[in-house]
Amino acid sequence: MVFVVHKKNESDQFMIETSCSTQNDELISLLSQLNNQRVSISIIAEEIEKILDENGGKNEEEKEEMEGNEKETKRYQGISLSQQQRISLERIINDSRIFISKKQVDEKIALTLSMNEQQLQSMKQGLASIFPQGLKDSSVFDLAFEGKAKELSPKECYDPATATLWWAGKELERGQTLGKYIGKNEKTKIIAKLQRATAQGPPAKDESEYTEQQKEMMSFYYKRAQEQKKLEEDNEDSYVNSAWANPKNLKNTFNGLENISWKHQ
Repeated sequence: MVFVVHKKNESDQFMIETSCSTQNDELISLLSQLNNQRVSISIIAEEIEKILDENGGKNEEEKEEMEGNEKETKRYQGISLSQQQRISLERIINDSRIFISKKQVDEKIALTLSMNEQQLQSMKQGLASIFPQGLKDSSVFDLAFEGKAKELSPKECYDPATATLWWAGKELERGQTLGKYIGKNEKTKIIAKLQRATAQGPPAKDESEYTEQQKEMMSFYYKRAQEQKKLEEDNEDSYVNSAWANPKNLKNTFNGLENISWKHQ
């Protein structure tokens, strides 16, 4: 299988399994949906953190900073939390942060839509058990659980129908297969990046991406060279073993010795 790592930045990345025969349209759609689900998970974790912070979770200095920030919307003040509820909320946050962390890529765990859905369902059930009567203002949670992360964080989300996908400075065009760009080797790993349709040119790279993509391109061209070398060797073997390439064949033909089978009587 081909491993595709979608890398927004050094800390925000995930990996999927696919194949060289996969249509780029399908690949772009899947990566976009996975990314948007991860944004929902991150937003929910941040909102849970706000519940804790607005109800005794910050020290005095942090509280003063919050109060001085006019843009900070306090949706969850006045919620009475027991110690056990606080522990349960912190566990949901920690589990979700681990789930969307780069460690998943380091451990070669390929992400799927069902894995994201299970994580979201687990978070939803956890919140329902802590707040059986619901929250006074659950608008952000509702949108996130309904898969509408784009309404909450448009800059972090992608439209599956219009997003573009880039690898090594090249756009993986819709209507083509992944194999057209990376070759036929199914044991390949690439680092790719989605981009919104309104953006011009390839997405910006950080220094680590230059190094990784340089390795990928070197590996790609090395494999291509090896394939070409094997093809040339196979052609050479075919030439050497062919009857018309035998230097004695012409002489045998004139002497009437061609295709004679010698048997002992």
